[in-house]
Amino acid sequence: MRPRKKTESGQTAEEWLRTFLRDGERLAVDVLAGALTEGFSTPTMNRAKARIGAGSGMRDRQWYWYLTAGPQASQRSKVDEYGYSTETPRVIKSVNWLDVLKTITQLRDSGIDHQVITNKIMEIAYPNSGLSESAIAAALRANHIRVPNKY
Repeated sequence: MRPRKKTESGQTAEEWLRTFLRDGERLAVDVLAGALTEGFSTPTMNRAKARIGAGSGMRDRQWYWYLTAGPQASQRSKVDEYGYSTETPRVIKSVNWLDVLKTITQLRDSGIDHQVITNKIMEIAYPNSGLSESAIAAALRANHIRVPNKY
């Protein structure tokens, strides 16, 4: 394993992220922009986020990152190659997956932008379907929706 990259002040990506998030949640775009100015790439920050057990969530169509009490390393959320969580969520309210698939088809056939479709389906289906973000993204791709990388 190669040594972890450090900022000019000697911080690793994990240390920098903990410091950046210590006062509360921050917009994901602000986290990634700040990390970039320190020399950390988006994939590096996604790995750092997973290592420290930081959380993320969407509110008002914007993604936020925040520190959590954090599960042990073996229990932390994993992400797929596109940046979508592979962790199965706790279901808040049940959504019929067939209705979600029908909605995907209707939105796709209406000509709506694929990014809008992805956001809409994620809002409907995650976490209410009990499927991971990664599984939902795969279902969108299977229905010919160009799902952008999350990060």
